[in-house]
Amino acid sequence: MNQKKKNAKPEPLKTTQKVASTPTLLQKSPAWVALGLNVILFGILALAYTMRFQTNDDVGMMLEVAGKVIAAEPTEYVLFTNVVLAFLLKTLYQIAPNVAWYGFYMSFGLLLANWGILYVMLKRSPTWFSILLFFIYFWACAAFPAVSFQFTTVAGIVGVAGMA
Repeated sequence: MNQKKKNAKPEPLKTTQKVASTPTLLQKSPAWVALGLNVILFGILALAYTMRFQTNDDVGMMLEVAGKVIAAEPTEYVLFTNVVLAFLLKTLYQIAPNVAWYGFYMSFGLLLANWGILYVMLKRSPTWFSILLFFIYFWACAAFPAVSFQFTTVAGIVGVAGMA
């Protein structure tokens, strides 16, 4: 028995620890990466295109919350809009009536939704392939609604982000 132990080759040392790799920016800060990429994309769209409404429904809702039609002053009772958000819009229109707050509201909603979508993608798979898939989604599905607002489309994209 002792003879077998002496002639046996020593087994290599087994390590149970994995070599720690340095986390990438996508792994360390997916929220900031997602926000930065969306701000850049929305900035490109804002510089390249004129923002407009796709249908007259949104123009009517904007004018209503601004107090330009139906009511003589800004109102928070707007069709298909949460009364709390509409109250915020009403207050903004009372403070600065010449600013297109409704358009900012639509843009901000889309920015937050797309930020959430990319954040979830990067949180689940922090790879450049996820960013490529998001770019494909953005230019195919989100770019047009970002320059041609329609409440229903914006609500749909926000709903998709909520399910992500």
